[in-house]
Amino acid sequence: PQTLAGLHVIAFVSLMLAKATAAFDLVRNTV
Repeated sequence: PQTLAGLHVIAFVSLMLAKATAAFDLVRNTV
């Protein structure tokens, strides 16, 4: 179960990173 939780955390973090990168690209393209 511990590995499953770890994978969950990794997936969540990568999702947040992807969202942040997309938002950053949006802002950079606007400027």
